Amino acid sequence: MRNDPPAGMDTSRSMYFDTTIPSREGTLSPSAEDIDLSIFSPPSNSHPTITLTYDQNEPEGELCPVSPVPIPRELPANTAAAVKSAGKALRYYNSANRSFVGIYAGRLCEIADGAVTPLDRGRLRILLTALSSWHKPGDEARTEIPLPFDLLESVLKASAKELDHLPEISGLHPGVMLKPDGEVVSAKGFDKTTGWFFLKETAVPQVPEIPTDSDLALAREFLDSVYHEFLFKDRADYENNLASVFSAMLRPSLSGPFPILAVQKNSPRTGGSFLQRINGIAAFGAEPKVYPAPARAEEMEKLHKTIVKESPLYAVIDNVAPGADFVSEFLLSATSGNGTAAFRDLGSLTQLERAVTTQFCVNGNHLKIAADVCGRVVVTNILAQKPWQELRFSRQKDELIRYAEEMHAKLVWAFSVFLKNWISKGRPAPPPLPGNLSEYPEWFSTIAGSLYAAGFSRVLSNLGEVQTGDNEAETEGCELLARLDAMFGTEMFSPAGLKAVLIREGEQRKEHQVSGQMILDYAPEHLVKAAVAGTLTDVMTGRWISQLADQKFAGYDRFLTKSRTPLGVRYKLVPVEKQTSLTDTL
Repeated sequence: MRNDPPAGMDTSRSMYFDTTIPSREGTLSPSAEDIDLSIFSPPSNSHPTITLTYDQNEPEGELCPVSPVPIPRELPANTAAAVKSAGKALRYYNSANRSFVGIYAGRLCEIADGAVTPLDRGRLRILLTALSSWHKPGDEARTEIPLPFDLLESVLKASAKELDHLPEISGLHPGVMLKPDGEVVSAKGFDKTTGWFFLKETAVPQVPEIPTDSDLALAREFLDSVYHEFLFKDRADYENNLASVFSAMLRPSLSGPFPILAVQKNSPRTGGSFLQRINGIAAFGAEPKVYPAPARAEEMEKLHKTIVKESPLYAVIDNVAPGADFVSEFLLSATSGNGTAAFRDLGSLTQLERAVTTQFCVNGNHLKIAADVCGRVVVTNILAQKPWQELRFSRQKDELIRYAEEMHAKLVWAFSVFLKNWISKGRPAPPPLPGNLSEYPEWFSTIAGSLYAAGFSRVLSNLGEVQTGDNEAETEGCELLARLDAMFGTEMFSPAGLKAVLIREGEQRKEHQVSGQMILDYAPEHLVKAAVAGTLTDVMTGRWISQLADQKFAGYDRFLTKSRTPLGVRYKLVPVEKQTSLTDTL
């Protein structure tokens, strides 16, 4: 952890950072007997990309000269011994401050240009010969030989232990990491204690071991300076959002599963997507990965598997359609249990198993939070006072984005203060909640406990509301069907007919002639924009309304049917048949 003043913070806005690895203690080095000092005299540190480095904690740790001239290495005849020698050469390569090589997700990979790339035989050959010259055993002339094809294959398939304990990489981190003990990691390069590779160095204010009331007040002030303009429904939703940012910061370092973070809006254009964007920047100092929400359930599950495979730190599934299922069985498994997920790689027969290190987030209007989902989701509600209320900031959005980036280190400091305060008070348990988050004991104890100890008394207090049968999705589904009923009654209607209604409502919005609830209030944002612009199509409308077909919402006595007629696809509201006895279904 660095104690530099916050004025020195890195404020780069891009996920792509200079990944030149700095010279610092902790870099692995080869044993002294492997180095022939006669091949260069004297040892020099003048090469523009190579420095002298050593690791005093390694058993072979001595001052290790690193020269542009390759070091002679004997290539053992035994495959296992040759693989270990290759691992030693790769560790030596890492010490030269070029790119970085390690095991990531079970594969031998290289970190360069801000990305992790699996190695192939060609690239591996380059790395193994960059600072090493290989020769046959017993060859006193040390005549260089090419590396055999089968050795390269064996190295690519070897474990970290077989490769002379080559570093195992947990992932790339673009900012400052918060640890469960309240400490932070902010130095650029590979951190052996966490296994994460940090893409940049960031100055973080000193964190007090026992925070004072003034420290806690300053931490709250930092957070409020970023979030005070968002249209949170009430104080509980503001504090839930803080829990979401806290959760994201701890996701790479706190063990166990994490709940899904949801931002739910009552109307388009109220800032839900922007809030998730700011949360990701606040947590990691870089733009989060945003995935458009697919319309079909099977595509949603494929998206969840893609996210686990890609393993971004913060993944936002954006603009989920009202009433759509945004949580697949796969995601329920990935966000509970032991925090790992097993699945077949898309397009192949390869079975993958991944430790889930991604914080899953969703955003949408009138989210459908079903019974099997409500105990796995932390909900932050954004409430517009009237339909389709534009979100107005005193700052421009680009200005707020830059501010969140600049505040990243201070926000990590703020949550570190909350953690240290909770720990110094003996880790008091948070009070009982009206709802149930029993799947996440470690998460709940750490995050809810720290926030309650810091004075946030409303955090997660809306769990009971979310986890009742009369949840928001059921209510909004009933309201949408009521709007359709008021417009079409018992008559059949087509996607084209509904499109005309939506475009008419869009024109009213444009002219600020909105007098009450509209069908458009329940449509996804891209449909709203198209309706206002007059570019809405039959296909777009049909894809949306088809998602509601055959769905029954508690409290409403009709549901929408879909049928094919000689004139095309038609929709109609019909009564829900009430079951009066068991034999009615036989």
